[in-house]
Amino acid sequence: MRSIPYTWDTLNFENLSKNKINWMVSNRFLTLTPNNYNLLKEHFKGKHIDLLKRYPNEFIENQIDYSLDEDDVLALLDFSEFSQQQKISIIQNTNNKLIINNKELSNSICNILSACQYIELDFTVLQSLIQHGRSEENKLKLFNLQFDLLSHEQITKLLNTLGEPYSDIAIKGRRPSLPKDQINFDLVCKLKEKDYISSFKEKKDTIKVYTKNH
Repeated sequence: MRSIPYTWDTLNFENLSKNKINWMVSNRFLTLTPNNYNLLKEHFKGKHIDLLKRYPNEFIENQIDYSLDEDDVLALLDFSEFSQQQKISIIQNTNNKLIINNKELSNSICNILSACQYIELDFTVLQSLIQHGRSEENKLKLFNLQFDLLSHEQITKLLNTLGEPYSDIAIKGRRPSLPKDQINFDLVCKLKEKDYISSFKEKKDTIKVYTKNH
């Protein structure tokens, strides 16, 4: 097979050995087509993702042609050769239900989007990312990125999703203390600008938040 100088757009290969399939995919003997993708997905576990990885630009340009489940999306987002913008494109083309129903996928997307510029997210997706994200820092970064277009009700839901001490900010009359760092400082500034809290005060190691009394 090594001497064959061309590729195949269509090929019935479901009866070939796993080793032959590995060679065909890794050497781009198979081109990226919906038919080849679907046959690999049905008969050779994981090889359909390897095929996408061999043709990253072609896949990104024609994502609608390829059906992805949660594990597929997670594998693609973990692929280091996809650029940040390509990963964002994959996220934007992923069904919201897949993200909301998968903790690992929500965590991965939270980590990616926290390092990007603002992109529009459905609120239920944003809440899932903050609920299932494992990095407190990245969850807060994402919260800050999305903050300006959130309603008071949505802010309350996300503060409660973050848990203490942030959930205490949503309770009238509480005076929670947050760790003193730039992310929390940005958050309390946004809360004050939106008239969600009364005020805040910087102390040596903490930021004291004064919630509204009514």
